[in-house]
Amino acid sequence: MNNWTKLVTGIVLSLVTCMQTWADDDTFTVDGIVYRIIGAGQVEVASVEPYYVPITIPATVNNYQVVAIAGTNPYITSVTISEGIERIGRYAFNGSSIPSITLPNSLKTIEQSAFDGCKFTSITIPENVETIGLSAFQNCKKLQDVYMGSSVTSIGESAFYQAGCESEELRIHWGNRGNTPLTWGGNLFYGCTSLKNITIPSGVTEIQNRTFGNCP
Repeated sequence: MNNWTKLVTGIVLSLVTCMQTWADDDTFTVDGIVYRIIGAGQVEVASVEPYYVPITIPATVNNYQVVAIAGTNPYITSVTISEGIERIGRYAFNGSSIPSITLPNSLKTIEQSAFDGCKFTSITIPENVETIGLSAFQNCKKLQDVYMGSSVTSIGESAFYQAGCESEELRIHWGNRGNTPLTWGGNLFYGCTSLKNITIPSGVTEIQNRTFGNCP
């Protein structure tokens, strides 16, 4: 191997080592919570390691701002979410047995299946939330009360599919929305057998396919 080949090989190996180090340093763990760096000075909660414990998601950690929750685990017993969280990601609390949850006012987006199959009986959507994703609260069968923030403009398909079907009554509280436009996907309340009454907000201009399928 000549000197030029050795030099090139050395540079390539150095780059590979640097890339591997960067990948390894992309996440870090504090108090059992795994954080992932997603931008300059920002992290998201990637997962939660301990089971059967309460957890607190802080506003900052290791000089990073915590802006999103991408994952937890279904066995945490309770969760406290600090202000500053703007996004709850896909399947973040999927199947969780936490009995209740308070969402921060800083929250803007609830993504697909974020709370699919959760056991809480009530949920308040904060005023700054604009988007609720596909199947976000699907199969939350014990759900009784949904307090909807007035800034919500989009609710994904099947967001409340079969929600509340094990409760005595499912109630949707729209709050003071005025004429704020609202679009929603099909099957929104499909199978909500305890949804006995609902007021359609004036901002809704179209009822999608099977929105109230298999309802009373």
